[in-house]
Amino acid sequence: MVYLAVALSAALGGFVQSITGFGAAVVMMTILPYFFTMVVAPSVSTSICLGLTVTLAWKLRKSIDLKLTLPPTLLYAAASVTAIRFIGSMDLRVMTMVFGAFLMLLGAYLLLTEKKAAIRVTPAVTVVCGLLAGVCGGLFSIGGPIMAIYYLAATDSRESYLANAQANFAVNNVTSITTRVLSGYYTLDLLPLTLLGVAGVVCGQRFGLKLGGKLNAVQLRRLVYAYIILSGAVTVVQHL
Repeated sequence: MVYLAVALSAALGGFVQSITGFGAAVVMMTILPYFFTMVVAPSVSTSICLGLTVTLAWKLRKSIDLKLTLPPTLLYAAASVTAIRFIGSMDLRVMTMVFGAFLMLLGAYLLLTEKKAAIRVTPAVTVVCGLLAGVCGGLFSIGGPIMAIYYLAATDSRESYLANAQANFAVNNVTSITTRVLSGYYTLDLLPLTLLGVAGVVCGQRFGLKLGGKLNAVQLRRLVYAYIILSGAVTVVQHL
């Protein structure tokens, strides 16, 4: 049952992320906590997402802009590693619910004020988004929504948005899983599940890339905002 749940949730996660640029971790984290603790589940999710983001980033590598993606990536990494070290001593339930509510409000605001709320990418915005996403990624394995908003504002095409977002996530999934291994949260017995999950996300990714290619910039932006709201709602309900 565990293997089936991992395979199906990973395939759906790969499908979603290849369209919206994020969301695989959100999908998997609605399922994995039923089989693992809230310390182990994010570790399994991160290990699977590593395979997804690396393959997506490689496929879209020609559209990666290092000057654009390197600063928030490094900030994300620093914040994520720091946050992971505090997981064992924290009660994540209430914090996760607050984070979910925040995502719902943020997504609703961006969706309803789409034409008025143009986010300008400044050094301050880069620092805030990078650090906030890193903390959320480290604690909850869900840092994608924040970085999705950042890269939507910073890029001018679907390919550039997806490429730079996946490059960020790939680097930080490597950092995150390394830290989780060193902290004892990810162990060798989880490797078969990871390999199965990677196979699942790659299958889902193939279908998602074909469907996502039909979306224009406005449709992509609205879909991302709507999925941020859904991500927040799922996160809150899951921890009630």
